[in-house]
Amino acid sequence: MAGRGGVAKHTKQWDGVVPPDSSTDSSSIFRLSSQLEWEVAREPLHHDIDSKRTCGVGPGMSFANAVKERVGIVGLVPCAVAATPIREWARGTHLYESMVNRAKRRGN
Repeated sequence: MAGRGGVAKHTKQWDGVVPPDSSTDSSSIFRLSSQLEWEVAREPLHHDIDSKRTCGVGPGMSFANAVKERVGIVGLVPCAVAATPIREWARGTHLYESMVNRAKRRGN
């Protein structure tokens, strides 16, 4: 999961609300932490990735909940950084390389 984030609105504080399709009580959805450790996924997924910004609910958990019945265990690799132009995510850029390296280092 990569991108600029904050597309809907720019707020300084997350209201803590997690929509039903983004919540989980499942131990079959995991996220890769900033320390490259798999842990049970909970919102906000990017809290330790984009730590200088307010993080809230994105599409990651909704996606994971939608596909977990078909694939079983789901691993999410949060990489989004707020307020970054899409060109900063192009192949060969720092953000792109960081995203690919995170996925490769703990892809198991």
